[in-house]
Amino acid sequence: MPAFAADKPFPLWDAKRRADPYGFYAELRRDRPVARATVPGRGAVWVVSRYADAAALLKDPRFSNDRRGSGVPSPFFGGLPLPRAVRALSSTMVGADDPVHARLRGLVGRAFTPKRVAGLDGQVRAIAADLLDRAAPRGRMDLIADFALPLPFTVIAELLGVPEEMRREFRTRVRRIMAPPRSLALRVAVWLPQLIRFVGFFERLVEHRRRVPDDALVTALVAAEAEGDRLTPVELVAMVFLLFFAGHETTVNLIGNGTLALFDFPGEMAALRADPSLMAGAVEELLRFTNPVEAAAMRYTREPVTIGGVALPARATVMALISAANRDPEAFPDPDRLDLRRQGRGHLALGAGAHYCLGASLARLEARVAFESLLERFPRLRLEGPRDAVDWRDPGALRGLRSLPVRWD
Repeated sequence: MPAFAADKPFPLWDAKRRADPYGFYAELRRDRPVARATVPGRGAVWVVSRYADAAALLKDPRFSNDRRGSGVPSPFFGGLPLPRAVRALSSTMVGADDPVHARLRGLVGRAFTPKRVAGLDGQVRAIAADLLDRAAPRGRMDLIADFALPLPFTVIAELLGVPEEMRREFRTRVRRIMAPPRSLALRVAVWLPQLIRFVGFFERLVEHRRRVPDDALVTALVAAEAEGDRLTPVELVAMVFLLFFAGHETTVNLIGNGTLALFDFPGEMAALRADPSLMAGAVEELLRFTNPVEAAAMRYTREPVTIGGVALPARATVMALISAANRDPEAFPDPDRLDLRRQGRGHLALGAGAHYCLGASLARLEARVAFESLLERFPRLRLEGPRDAVDWRDPGALRGLRSLPVRWD
């Protein structure tokens, strides 16, 4: 085992690196490709930073997604007994292995179909156009607050079938639940009660759609059945919660981070304006380059496993560092350059293997429409203010901007 594997764990999410963590990730890939790090709310975990190792981890069944089944305790709430509403959130595909994972994904897949997502194209375009119409007379906006946040929020509200009378509460609950505090005391005293209320909101939404069905996703999930099997009430709420996050925050970050990347590479932005046929490939390259998801969900070793030349014990907690893997020069030549015509190996921004992101097609659709709408509507779109003043959120498993002032006057 390399000497660094036994070193004292280092803090992975350092605020000093939040604007540009990629130099640090290059050092990790070179010197500590499998290393111990501390993560707020998780304690010490193993971090895998090279593309080949991260891809292997995500596809290897010896790495479990089921923390409860693995016997690994969660320190996120300090070991406190959790209310039923929060415990129910463990009943999602993210925290399950086969055959449970296959069963849940199969049932959800009967409702969350490619046809349903493709049918949203016109609706997403109308929502984007309305948001830009509101901003246009001002000549400037905060791209995050005025566009990147409300676009996927409105889309997911429509997709789930959140009735108009519940939208204001939905927006409030979303705002209060994003970005859990790093402090354990604050997570327990402040964030946990908000999480409980948010789960309660989804419980009421599911019950509402039982009584008042429509043609949206929650109603379809209630009706989804395979060979006599249905989602239980607890599984239903957990799945709606998961689909919200799968269809919301990743897209917010992709739109914000991606727009900033286009500002940083004006030649690529000009090429995209000149040739809209580049858009599908551009979305993939922006996913790879900007990494809206910094790290994959935790995995837990079922047995002793060697990865990247490092022997991990059974019941170890392991995390694939997606941001580092997607900038690995062994997988992507000249990885720190945005290249909208890049060909070759697939990125890991949306995962890999059995747990590949269920909301991937929705994220791609929303991002494509968002960038097309922005570039077409505002030919002179540019960053307002100095580049080094751009405000990033505190580092964590998701990577995104707090705000992004832009103008086009």
